[in-house]
Amino acid sequence: MKDGAGHFYGHADVSCKISEKILERLRFSNKIKDEVLFLIENHGIVINDDIRSIRRGVARYGAERFLKLIKVHYYDTCGKSPAYFGEKALFDSIEKHTREFLQNEPPMSLKQLKVNGSDISRLGFTGKEIGKALNFLLEQVVNGNCENDKDSLLALIENNYL
Repeated sequence: MKDGAGHFYGHADVSCKISEKILERLRFSNKIKDEVLFLIENHGIVINDDIRSIRRGVARYGAERFLKLIKVHYYDTCGKSPAYFGEKALFDSIEKHTREFLQNEPPMSLKQLKVNGSDISRLGFTGKEIGKALNFLLEQVVNGNCENDKDSLLALIENNYL
């Protein structure tokens, strides 16, 4: 640590272990424990104020949890040196854009893809290949590289996997 600034790498793991013991001792429900430990474990993720980062965050963590992570970042910034207070506006902006995204575009999950495992198996995929192909397609839709329509998705998988 230099000039009062530094970082304790791996502190999320240590903090999770300590917090889990405290939450158990205080007899919190498993639901609350899981949520608190999730936020502690993931509080260090990088969140950028762009649609791609927001899409990825919503797809990976779910809308509710992603919004909570943004709040954790905001309050984490509040606990830092005043030199970091300018970042609070950044997290306000990320939250605003995430809420706009959620109103205009539904969060993406495998269930929301316009293709399913049966469609992929008709192309000759079997077993775990089907799941990998579906996850690949979801990633492409989330990143804005492909529209979520059946023809586009099937064409993409045929061109990239077969």
